Amino acid sequence: DAHAKGWRASVNGDEIPILPANHLFRAVPLPEGRHRVRFRYRAPGLALGAVLSLGALGAWLALLAFGTRRRGRPATRH
Repeated sequence: DAHAKGWRASVNGDEIPILPANHLFRAVPLPEGRHRVRFRYRAPGLALGAVLSLGALGAWLALLAFGTRRRGRPATRH
C-alpha cells in the first residue's frame, strides 16, 4: 500500500510511527518475535467534507421550505 496521510498503525495495541519504505510504501519497525500489526486509515478531509455537505443540505432544505411557503401565500394589495 502507498504511504499517505491518514494512516495510523499500532503493534500489539501500542501506537507506532509509520515510515516510508522505498519512497512509496508504508513500513513499521518491529523487534524480533510475533506481533499483531494493525493499520487504520481515515481520510484527512472526511470530517470537513461531511460538515460542509450537511450544511449545504440544510441550506437547500431551508430554501426549499421558504420558497414553498412564499408561493402558497396570496398576494396582498395596499
